[in-house]
Amino acid sequence: MLYPIEGLPEDLSAQELYELGLKYRIAGWVGVAREALQRAAELDKTGRLGSKARKVLRTQLPRVEVPIPAEQKNIEAFNLMQSDREEAKKVFQELMNTYPDFEWPFSNTARIKLAEGDISGAKSIVKYLLQVNPDLLSAIDLMIRISIAEKDLDQALTYLDRALELYPHEEEFKQLKLAIRLQAQGEPAKEIPEGLTPEENFALGLELQAVGRLEDARVVMQRVVDNCPSEENAESKGKGEGAGAGTSDLKERAKEFIRTQLPRNPICVEAQQRCIDALKSMATDQKGSKQSLIDLTMEYPDFEWPFLFLGNLYMLDGSFRKAERLIRRVIKGNPDLIKAKHLLITVYFVEGRYGDALTFIDEAISQAQNDDDSLAFDLLKAQCQLQSSR
Repeated sequence: MLYPIEGLPEDLSAQELYELGLKYRIAGWVGVAREALQRAAELDKTGRLGSKARKVLRTQLPRVEVPIPAEQKNIEAFNLMQSDREEAKKVFQELMNTYPDFEWPFSNTARIKLAEGDISGAKSIVKYLLQVNPDLLSAIDLMIRISIAEKDLDQALTYLDRALELYPHEEEFKQLKLAIRLQAQGEPAKEIPEGLTPEENFALGLELQAVGRLEDARVVMQRVVDNCPSEENAESKGKGEGAGAGTSDLKERAKEFIRTQLPRNPICVEAQQRCIDALKSMATDQKGSKQSLIDLTMEYPDFEWPFLFLGNLYMLDGSFRKAERLIRRVIKGNPDLIKAKHLLITVYFVEGRYGDALTFIDEAISQAQNDDDSLAFDLLKAQCQLQSSR
């Protein structure tokens, strides 16, 4: 277990402070987490580590310092939410009255209200939270749930886009967005439209990848790369206007997406469609779906997706070694594929192999080429360290 301490040692490095801050944040001790992350950001003002520390401070922690007794009461009440909801509500109300700047009792109360069907009560609390802290991820997450409860799918998509802008690798947000888009608008058109802006092509590429149309996703993402100006041209074109930097960043994001989110080699239409069909039939015919995926791995050994979906099925069946072998095969052939790395870590977590998870996460962190990838693995590492210490 992790408990708060009075004053962090002065001789800790930025890396040590950062890792400690993440662990305390996950454990719920916001005061020590804030101190550690603030010091890490101060020691690494211009580097990647400092940037990640500032993002966690901005999106996952209260804006102001919180007394340790308030943190303790919030944790105790949080742990009561399932077993004694009425007592939890009383404690959260007391905290809200005593510490009106401490966001977490408010968000926890909103979760309870939403669970009890008091949508308007939950919404009023969350709107207040977003007014005082517009980047607070827990509040954005709550607004997604509230929008779905209100059947306001457009609003849900707006908040999902914001959540994914902050944490693009959060699988739950990606799956929710896909489900809502399909319900509201159906699948993307068979023909890829012409004349889209780079921003529209990028959004379409995300959607096409999510529904399994991987080569169409590659086409539209490559359009983003080809049609966005380089950084030098963007700066020249937008000089004095503040323009250009956004499209230059979009170009780099599209390149990164092609490298880390798509198959390494082009996939034929038949293999892609068979994979989509196997996934669609999984709910009603898991045995047949599994056999279809096995057939695909035999016929198309360079197509990563059937191996990963089959690995996921083996994990759910408790065949962890089979799952690990399949996923490691994919990573060997496509070491940049983020989807495979996260799935292997999940296998280790489910099996309780925290040492193997930590070893692999450290390797993944060393290979990460941007803040989003790196931070996603950093948070997994902190969670794994906490789990292994219990």
